[in-house]
Amino acid sequence: MLIFMILHLIKGIPPKIIWLRMGNTTTKNIEKILKEKKEAIQEFTESIEYQSIYLS
Repeated sequence: MLIFMILHLIKGIPPKIIWLRMGNTTTKNIEKILKEKKEAIQEFTESIEYQSIYLS
């Protein structure tokens, strides 16, 4: 993950990135969080202004 953060800063904006910062968790918990954040993710993917979003 650190490598992607460094490349993002050095090389500029890549394709859109959704950062999942949850530590060790179950797939079911990740699914739950993604469903809860569905609207924010949709807004993010449609935005030309933002290139990365952090979910935790």
